[in-house]
Amino acid sequence: WTLTVRAPRDLRIVYNFRPGPDAPAGIIPDPWNPSRMGMGSLLELPDAPAQPWIAPDERAPRGRVVTTTLPSTALAEDRQIGVYLPANLADAAGPHPYVIVFDGEVHGLKADPLVPVPVILDNLIAQARLPPTLAVLVASGATRTRDLSMSPAFCEFLADELAPWLRKEYRASANPADVTLAGSSLGGLTAAYCAFHRSHTFGNVLSQSGSFWFAPGAWDSKSPHTLETGGFMRELIAAPRKPVRFWLEVGRFEGGGVLPGANQVAQNRHLRDVLRLQGYEVDYHEYAGGHDYFSWRGSFADGLLELASTED
Repeated sequence: WTLTVRAPRDLRIVYNFRPGPDAPAGIIPDPWNPSRMGMGSLLELPDAPAQPWIAPDERAPRGRVVTTTLPSTALAEDRQIGVYLPANLADAAGPHPYVIVFDGEVHGLKADPLVPVPVILDNLIAQARLPPTLAVLVASGATRTRDLSMSPAFCEFLADELAPWLRKEYRASANPADVTLAGSSLGGLTAAYCAFHRSHTFGNVLSQSGSFWFAPGAWDSKSPHTLETGGFMRELIAAPRKPVRFWLEVGRFEGGGVLPGANQVAQNRHLRDVLRLQGYEVDYHEYAGGHDYFSWRGSFADGLLELASTED
């Protein structure tokens, strides 16, 4: 069998083969393609955007990640986190800007991360594209769906427990304009939701393919056709504008979610329009790709750089 597809020249995407109902695995990577990410095969066309910040640069001084477990009253449990400390941090004048990144396991909390946030920050700081910036890699683990689905308790943990601890231990900035919440998929939703509700602590949102189709009840609804999507948008419309900046991106090849009407691209476009109508500062991007880290690992730096800029 063969399949010919016309695609944009800047496509970067993960794909799989589905060998059939009798195969031992539902999907498999392309056996003729050596480039892989997990169980997916990687495809990059000639004009795919460059990803210059994800590879270690021997000239860039390397920071380190300190792992710890933070007790949380809000979550009624302990939470593993990793704190990225730039090289020569002691020589930098504080207080220090910082970014909190969800799904820390794939962002540098564990070895061989899909999005190497410590390497990205090493490179950006070494080239003076960013000031010395802390990164907090928050583990998700088995509680991901609970915590990253418009959870007031998780926002309380971030704003009332994690942020004060960072200010005390690492001289992290108390200025919301210096603080970014970052995440992909449900993490992008949570970055926006918690910054909106805790704008006195978090002033910037970096959302990669945020799941803005979500609405409370999505995980337990027995009648998904009666559950209206886009719960966060309705909260935005009903409230005064908050002092929060947004950097949003979504892949044009992303499809629907778990609910009817949960198209990822349409919901991100909807959020962009709602934010602009409400007077928010929004930097919005679409890329030729899907819902995967293959694209997100390169554009993470783009979001950080744009949010760090003071230019209109």
